[in-house]
Formats: sequence, C-alpha cells, structure tokens
Amino acid sequence: MSAEKLALKDEFAQYNQVFAAAFAHVQVDVCLEHGSIIDTGSHQLEVIYTPGHCSGAICLYEHRTRAMFTADVIMANGVVGGVVATGNIRDFIGSFRRLPPWHIDLLLPGHGATSTEALRCIDIGIARLETLLRETREVFSAMTGADHGYASIIRSLEGLNAASRPDADAG
Repeated sequence: MSAEKLALKDEFAQYNQVFAAAFAHVQVDVCLEHGSIIDTGSHQLEVIYTPGHCSGAICLYEHRTRAMFTADVIMANGVVGGVVATGNIRDFIGSFRRLPPWHIDLLLPGHGATSTEALRCIDIGIARLETLLRETREVFSAMTGADHGYASIIRSLEGLNAASRPDADAG
C-alpha cells in the first residue's frame, strides 16, 4: 500500500471493514520512490515500483546478491498475490514485464517457497494474469448483455448520482 493512502487514512485501501478492524493511525516516516536505495549497512536494496497486486506495491532488489524481495507481487511457480481493491490487472502485467532486466537469481516472496527460477516464475505469472484479464473481460461482457447485469447496475448508479445532485429538483 502506498504511503499516501496511509497518510490520507484510506480505510478502504487498508481493508478495515473487511477485517472488522478499527482504523489505526499510521505515521509515515519515509516515502519510498521507485529507484530509491535502502542501505542496511550490509545490503543496499533498490526500490522497484510494481503496481498491480495493489496500487503501491514494491519489490526490493539487492544488486550484489541479485535477490529480489517480492512480497505479494510474485511467488514461486508464478503464483501471483491476487488483485486487491486498489490493484489493477494491466498494471500487474506491466510490472512483471519490467522485472527481467534486474537479473534476478533469487526470488524471495512474502509467502511460500523461494525460487532460483525467477524468469520462469515471471513468465508463468504473466500467463496467469493474461488469463485473468481475458476471463474478467468475458464476465463483464456477459453481464452487459444480461437483463439484470452490469448495464443495469450502472444505470441504477447513474440514477442515484443524478438524484444527489443539487440541481436534480430543478426540472
């Protein structure tokens, strides 16, 4: 999640209601930008902006060991961390396509096994995300043609928004 969403107290992005949790104020001390370096003394980690799983997702790359910490972005065997509410499938695919130039020898995900086959994992992940994108399009296409599908939902939202405009009564 991005520091900006934390600073703005974005409860939607933090899933407070999903987990029935109260919003906890978070103080953002450091904003990590793409290309920033985190120096731990024994390691230098480059911040790689990788939106998709969520809008503020990052990976951390250690050049000397060629290891990449990927959190929920990509896992062993091409498992992807899903697309959460602030994420985007196309952004996810774009992020994956930008990873190979970092010459990753060791993939260190936030969950599950590590991998020494990062390029294979990335290729499998791209294929999975492209399938998800295609299937999502098919679902929305089917819903658009249904009597009570997507188009009906959009029409009801348009009506709701029209009713809430100040000039709605002036007609």
